[in-house]
Amino acid sequence: MNKIRFYDDQLAKANAFNDWIILAGQDAHKAYYRWNSTMSRSEAGKGERWALIRDSFRLGNDMIPCLLDSKDLSQLDRLLLAPTAQRFIKIFQVGELPTLAKDKDDFRTRVLMNLAEHCPNLTAVEWLDEGFNTENLTSEYQRIKNGQHATAELLEQRTLNPEDDTAPRVEMRKRGGLKGLYYITTRIVDGEKVESEKWLSDFVEVIGLGKGESEHFIILQKEKQERPLVMPLKDIGERDGWQYLKRNDVTVTTKQALRAELADYLQFKSRTAKQYYITDKTGWNDDLTAFTLPNGETLGQPQTPTIFRNLTQNIEGYRVSGTTADWVENIGRYCVGNPSMMLSVGVALSAPLLKPLEADGYGVHLYEDSTFGKTTALNIAASIYGHPRETRTAWNATPLALQNEAFSRNGLFMPLDEISEASPKAVAQTAYSLFNGQGKLQGAKEGGNRKSIKWLVANLSTGEEGLESYLKQQGIKVNAGQLVRLLNIPMKRATEFHGLADGKTHADTLNTNVMKFYGAVGVDWLTYLVQAEKSALRALYDKVKQSRLKSLPDNSEPQIKRVMADRFALIETALLLAKDILQWTEQDISNAITANFNEWVNAYGWHSKKHTQIIEQVNGWLLVNADTRFEEFPPDGTQKPISNKAGYRLVEDDRYFVFKSVFEDEALQGQTKEVALPVLVKAGILHKGEGNGYAYLQRMPRKINPKRTRAYLVEILNEDSEV
Repeated sequence: MNKIRFYDDQLAKANAFNDWIILAGQDAHKAYYRWNSTMSRSEAGKGERWALIRDSFRLGNDMIPCLLDSKDLSQLDRLLLAPTAQRFIKIFQVGELPTLAKDKDDFRTRVLMNLAEHCPNLTAVEWLDEGFNTENLTSEYQRIKNGQHATAELLEQRTLNPEDDTAPRVEMRKRGGLKGLYYITTRIVDGEKVESEKWLSDFVEVIGLGKGESEHFIILQKEKQERPLVMPLKDIGERDGWQYLKRNDVTVTTKQALRAELADYLQFKSRTAKQYYITDKTGWNDDLTAFTLPNGETLGQPQTPTIFRNLTQNIEGYRVSGTTADWVENIGRYCVGNPSMMLSVGVALSAPLLKPLEADGYGVHLYEDSTFGKTTALNIAASIYGHPRETRTAWNATPLALQNEAFSRNGLFMPLDEISEASPKAVAQTAYSLFNGQGKLQGAKEGGNRKSIKWLVANLSTGEEGLESYLKQQGIKVNAGQLVRLLNIPMKRATEFHGLADGKTHADTLNTNVMKFYGAVGVDWLTYLVQAEKSALRALYDKVKQSRLKSLPDNSEPQIKRVMADRFALIETALLLAKDILQWTEQDISNAITANFNEWVNAYGWHSKKHTQIIEQVNGWLLVNADTRFEEFPPDGTQKPISNKAGYRLVEDDRYFVFKSVFEDEALQGQTKEVALPVLVKAGILHKGEGNGYAYLQRMPRKINPKRTRAYLVEILNEDSEV
């Protein structure tokens, strides 16, 4: 958008709460420059009229006013007169006001129309005539802004429907069989109209104006292109905008003057275009009335039409082949009675429930040796929303790349195949961050922070090893939080073949059919959720959650309860809501959830994973160091000299005094002492302290240590003890 003359000069010295000064009228330039001068820069600010205004209103010698005269009238609606945040404006009339023949008094109204559109924060607009008589135009400005000004509406209609067919204009014309936009000018020669046309670009139609979270967009449609082009309004007329059009197969003139005409035309047409909401995220809209798929399709009826502008690289995979009935007959019925396969379907269906039920993102990792059907289960789950092979993602990617993929599938299901293909370090980072739902916060070079990406997904992963064992083999410590975010569940081989000859035939049939029938179940499922009463979804979830929690032992650890309530109950809710689509019974669903929970808890353990890790770590440290770093007492004369001594071993009852610094720095490495010590006491590894402020430390006997230094008294946990 063009700016009024000297806009940047005044902006450099102004702020929103000072008066913004405009000289308006036929003599604007004469008023500012020295009279009868060449109007060079050296003569600027030396005009007599300007000197009188400046001195009368104490504006300061360094004030530079903006100038508005007859040359600006034709482009007044495309001219930025003042900053968007400006609060106060004074407009000084200098000379007669420029007019169009058919609108004798339109200039002031057109100025106010411009300010109403581009300066929405004004609280005072003053017009001063040549005698400095002040007219307050603030109320008139407000009426125009609120659409309550009859003259402004008339001028707007004349702008949109010009009666003068000799005025320069942009039109769509067809030349050589190709449509394009042309800049048309008309001259009168010997009483006849003579047109001249100059090509601007391929034909693009302005179909809408869009608003995103932080910026506005113009929406263009080129013939024979399936999807509209969504370009930031700020890029119109700028280098980035022209490059965007070229990248999207829209050829544009290289002549700068004609590009300016094209930019003005696009901006002008966008003012009356249909309004859209622009999003770069899939998933639910804010009021849960519509759901956007990664291919750009929106299900539901949002109040404002939605356009998705951040297509995933796997966009082509999100398509439909066959019907839901085909999927049920050729895939779904073969899953019944096979808990791991039913679980995989439940994970996929649970993804769009996360936001309506205010649940966190999570994942399930199915692990077992090859030929157990892990990839088959993953393919079945992926076929819910699209082509299994084309929508599947691999662990073999950087954590940032997987975060970007999660963002592009926000609100949906994300399948990840074969954990061993990724580096252990990347897996450890991803297993935590992927379900945290937010990218890394980064600073912006212009100050502040960049907007971080956020997502909410449900993930199904596969591998021959569980997450914990895979990372431990590489020397990476596994946090308990990772194992709650990504549930590790042993894969159970299918045992119900539903009339097929054997397990191989069953697997081959499913792997063939998922490549033929896919996507339809997902569309029907999402359509159901969009139309469903969201409170009913919550009510069923709460009911399932309470029922499942009651089935747990009373002394179950909080993490066990959390996984049952937040993960397995969520999956069961999804399957129960979709049972009519899937043609599965409630009993089959309940059996599958119970079987998978039992598999998970048997692998995870009934006790707190964090506590188990502490016990295993300290007990393991004792086992490694017991024979080499502890001086035996009483000595029998056969023990070799000890280097790097960790403490003393009491031979009689096989207990150990461990030096305080060694125990805290080595045995408890990475653990919080205040958490670990009570756990070790309860487990029977650590003896309680002597009291008097020493809850966990005891003085060593004088015969062992004459100074009676305090140390930790521990013993190795028997292998038969329950951890």
